Amino acid sequence: IDKLEAELRAYEALKAVGIGDDLLDASPFELSGGQKRRVAIA
Repeated sequence: IDKLEAELRAYEALKAVGIGDDLLDASPFELSGGQKRRVAIA
């Protein structure tokens, strides 16, 4: 897959677990424990 498709899939997976647009470019240090768990699930 190309880069654009990979980014789109990642965005859709994060959106599915409740991670909003404002956190897409966030550093792992900026995420709470619950947000980190949701990213791991996605």
